[in-house]
Parts: sequence; C-alpha cells; structure tokens
Amino acid sequence: MTNKVVPLPYDPFSNKLAVELPSDPKDLQQIFHDMRTGEGLFNHAVKLFAHCPKRPKEALKVFMRMLVFGESSNAYTYAVLIKCLTEDVKFVEACKYVLEMMDKGMRPNVQTYTCVFEGLVREEKLDEAARLLEQMKGKGFVPDEKAVREVLASKKGTVFRNVTNLLFGNPL
Repeated sequence: MTNKVVPLPYDPFSNKLAVELPSDPKDLQQIFHDMRTGEGLFNHAVKLFAHCPKRPKEALKVFMRMLVFGESSNAYTYAVLIKCLTEDVKFVEACKYVLEMMDKGMRPNVQTYTCVFEGLVREEKLDEAARLLEQMKGKGFVPDEKAVREVLASKKGTVFRNVTNLLFGNPL
C-alpha cells in the first residue's frame, strides 16, 4: 500500500494554505494547547494530521495523545485516523474506530467506509467485513452505491466486485 498524506485545505481564491502550519509539528502539547485557546479544533486537526505519521501505530498514538490532552475528536480526525489505520493490512483497529465514530453520532464519509471495506475484502476477511457492515447498519448506516462506485472506479476486478457485492446485498 502507498503512504498518502492527506492534502491540506487551500483557499480556492488565493491558492494559499487555509491554515498556518505549526512551527514544530512534533510539539503536540503546543498544538493541543492552541486547540483550546482560540483557533479551534478543525484548524489544528488539519495541522496535526497533515504531519500524521505514515505508520498506523504512530497515527493512533497521536490520536490518543490528543484525547489525553482533553481534545475531542470530530469526523475529520476520525476519517484521517481510519485512513491511516487502513494503510497497514495487519493493523485492524480501523473497524473499531468506524463504530466508535458512529457511536458518537458521526457518520463516516464514503471514502472512509470504502477504504475499510476494501482493506477487509483485499485481506479476504469477508466474515469480518460482513459483521462490520451489520453493526454499522444497526447504527443507521446506509451505503451510497453511486458514491462507492465513484470511489472504487479505478479499482476494477475482484476487490471492486466483492466490496460492491458486500455493501449492496449481492452474494459474495
């Protein structure tokens, strides 16, 4: 799998960054302090996860430290964390955080839930994928077939077929 960095938000009119990057992206304590004192969570979540480590365990460590410092997560931080976690096929915490996100009243976007199901299907964990889908549906989740097909458009073959079959009720 490739290690992708989530792109930073840009101001569409000036083509400049919409957020100012921290002087020391590894100074998590300062970033968390700044979250509480004015600029808000979104701005600092972008700063934090723009420099998110490329290894899942490090991403989870950053997320946990954020919580320890008293910051609550939002849909964006969950989405970035889940994406980081799905980068490593041996690290299956992504399912746990999708469900936790939903328990907090947030809904995963199509890219977030698709990457989780894609990883499970690719690793032939079809039973686990089916269990996750049932748990998500129990929380009100309804997958968007058109959006999933758009996200998976460049991924034809068995993974594409198995993910769409799983999500939309066709037998695997």
